[in-house]
Parts: sequence; structure tokens; C-alpha cells
Amino acid sequence: MKSNFVVSLIGVNSCPPIYVVMEFMEYGDLKSFLLREEGATITNEKMVEMAVEAADGMAYLKANNWVHRDLAARNCMLGMVEDRLILKIGDFGLTRHVTTDYYKIKTCGLLPVRWMAPESLEYYRYTTRSDVWSYGVLLWELASGGRQPYEDKLDKEVEDFILCGKRLGPPDRGPDFFYPLMLKCWNAVPEQRPSFKRIVQRLLPMTSKKYLVRCCR
Repeated sequence: MKSNFVVSLIGVNSCPPIYVVMEFMEYGDLKSFLLREEGATITNEKMVEMAVEAADGMAYLKANNWVHRDLAARNCMLGMVEDRLILKIGDFGLTRHVTTDYYKIKTCGLLPVRWMAPESLEYYRYTTRSDVWSYGVLLWELASGGRQPYEDKLDKEVEDFILCGKRLGPPDRGPDFFYPLMLKCWNAVPEQRPSFKRIVQRLLPMTSKKYLVRCCR
């Protein structure tokens, strides 16, 4: 069983040098796409489709006990399926398989502070709910044309900003219902954030009839 919205592993070359072979995603990463001219013309309808695909891919990871820990536009890959652009979750360098409810890192190196939940910043604690926080930031990137979150702040300032209970403001573009969803993803209490499954259920009815038909095949 595999997800339609997670980049597939093709194989691993075990002879040095070791190579991991993943499926080819011809449009590259989402952040780079959004910063290009074609990304500037992306419609609200397409944003919702991408939001559904990202949430569905993350729901698959959650169902298989994986915590991604680095969900961001730069780690979402784009390719073509038939005649449409599709988003898949990629880059699993920080991903961990969890056998309990959470994963806690023992050392602190370079971390994606701008996408991290308060409990991850303060206690280095990661769960699928901290991935939901990152998903909220991903939505903000999607609706802001690939802008850097907290672009006027240094990483330490971002950490203080979040731990003080402050949040990113509304993005410049995107559907009106995106920002209320972002705020739910950024709830200070992890258990009060929506699950990825719930997000898919919330967003799927907002997609076009054509998209729904394709999803139900």
C-alpha cells in the first residue's frame, strides 16, 4: 500500500557511494515553483487541491507512525499526472518512525525553526500534531507566493515570537477559509489542532467537481 501524495522510493544502491532513488517529480519543489512566473498565476482552486494533497500525504505518514518533522513548501514536490499538476510530500531526512505518541530529539542541531511548533521549540518534542503546525505554515507559504515565513525576523526572534503566543498574519492571497484553518493548526495546545484526516475532510468539499470525480475513481 502506498499514498498517491508521498514521493515513492524506487530503490537503494547499497554499494558505496550509496544512492537513494526516488520517483522523478519534473516540476521540482513547491517553493521554487511558487517563486517562478507560473507560480504567481496559481488559482485559489489549485491551492485548495494542493492543500488537500499535502494533508492526505501527511495522513498516510501518520497512519504508518511516521513524524515528518520538516514539512515545508521546499519539501513538497510537484509532478504531472495525466494533465494536472500534483503535489507529493518529499524529503524525509528528518523523518522518524515513532512507536509511542511522540519523538524527542536528544541533541539540538540546525532545525527548521520557522516551521516548528511551540512544544518542538521549547522541549524538542515532535508528534503528528507538531507536523500539523508545520502544515499551517505550509498553507501560509502556498497562499503568499512562496514568501519566507516571519521574513522580517531572525530565527531567535521567531522562536520568542511563537512562544509568546503570537502568530503569522494573514497571507496576501488564497481562499478566505485558509487563514482560519492556519490558526487552528497553530493552536498552542497540540491536542486541539485538527488531525490531517479531519483537514482532508474539511477541504475536499471545497475542491472542484472535476477534482472530486478524479479522487473518487
